[in-house]
Amino acid sequence: LVSEWAEYGNLREYYTNYKDRFDIRLKLRMSLDIARGLNFLRAVEIVHHDIRAENILITLHETAKLANFKCSRSLFAATLKQSQNLERVRYCAPELLESAHNFKYDHKCEVYSFGILLWEIAEERTPYEQYKDIVKIVDLVR
Repeated sequence: LVSEWAEYGNLREYYTNYKDRFDIRLKLRMSLDIARGLNFLRAVEIVHHDIRAENILITLHETAKLANFKCSRSLFAATLKQSQNLERVRYCAPELLESAHNFKYDHKCEVYSFGILLWEIAEERTPYEQYKDIVKIVDLVR
């Protein structure tokens, strides 16, 4: 997959390295860019499966673009929950963190992940950054 060059890296790198430029207007504009990208994916019945700051790239014109589609699936394909790691679990919907292995990932899970991403954009820090243990984060979210 070939994509546009991301001059500023990912969203987390951007807000860490360019704090002076990341004002409320830019936060809102980037949030809208991400929402539009997710809306497009919903229109073509695709779920991204990995919405988080590391998967949002920032272009030369400070436009936010969705990236890393390796976990993406058609909404109607097998979209059962996938294995979790520390970075992904920070953005997971509570129902995905339950022990039920047959829960189907859908757009509602994407909306939850987007909400956590909005929280990160507003606060300019990683969600649950003080916790390095997946079990602790899961307990907090559930």
